[in-house]
Amino acid sequence: MSTPDFSSWSAMPGKLTEAWQALKEMTATAEQRDRDEMDAVMDKLDEEYNGWFTTSGDEEDAVWARFDELVAEMNTAWDELHGYWTDEFAGHVSKAKLVYDAAVVWKDDVTAKLGDHENTIATSQARMHWTGPGAEAYGKKLPDQVQAMADLKGHVATAAYGVEQAAAVLGGVYTAILNDVEGLTDAVDALPGDDSGTTFGNRVYNTRYYLEGYLETLKSYHSGDGVWSDPAGDARTAMETTVPEAKVLSTPSWPVASSESMQDMRPGAPTAPPAPITPPAPDPEQQTQQPQQLPQTGHTPESVDRSNQERTDTVEVGDEGND
Repeated sequence: MSTPDFSSWSAMPGKLTEAWQALKEMTATAEQRDRDEMDAVMDKLDEEYNGWFTTSGDEEDAVWARFDELVAEMNTAWDELHGYWTDEFAGHVSKAKLVYDAAVVWKDDVTAKLGDHENTIATSQARMHWTGPGAEAYGKKLPDQVQAMADLKGHVATAAYGVEQAAAVLGGVYTAILNDVEGLTDAVDALPGDDSGTTFGNRVYNTRYYLEGYLETLKSYHSGDGVWSDPAGDARTAMETTVPEAKVLSTPSWPVASSESMQDMRPGAPTAPPAPITPPAPDPEQQTQQPQQLPQTGHTPESVDRSNQERTDTVEVGDEGND
């Protein structure tokens, strides 16, 4: 599934509308090509086999009636496919960009404002130049504050990644649909006919199966099964996991030394050499992880193509001529 380009996402709704309209028009073109082909075959039979090969009006009517049935089946497949797109997807195209914008805020605004505070706290000068019970109390609580800040920063970074992944999933689905529908239009356009008279409605017949097959693809996009459920689930799990890991998020207040113990603090050498505090390093993989590529599950018309040999609706156009 393609990586979305959110820099020009405002054009996506229009592109999708145009793609679906082009596919609809191509189904009508396929029908007209088959009709023209059938007319030519009928005329050829009348010209070449006049007196040897006859077709009654009833036989011709039966052929055209069956063709109309094929067209009706194709149109039903179109209505079901486009209806599903309209009901489940069309109204939400712009939301992918809204989620992406939220991810940008988390990454560039919220995360950035947290800055490098855990290192600032860890190297606080209050640890180095104060003495007394207050200084000792502060020194004991300092590691908890460093850890709390690091945990909070890690959770925010993970949340930013999760929102970004959600945007990638939504945008990837709509980008894939655009590519799929455009490819499906080209595939219908390339369908061969049959001017031999052996079969008829070849384009209409196969177009129906193309449309029915792509409906199943759309349903898989909607359910996420095998398409985006795994990367989205991984992002959600990562976000949920960081909450219990960041204890500061489940405690009623920020870890601080009591006000009483902080009262007895005065300038001077520290009462006891403080133990070195090393701020927890952010997980490099978490910090640099990009939204996962979604699996390639786009529709390929060849997977639903039906050859002439599979058809069971072949109708002879005429019968043997009179002796």
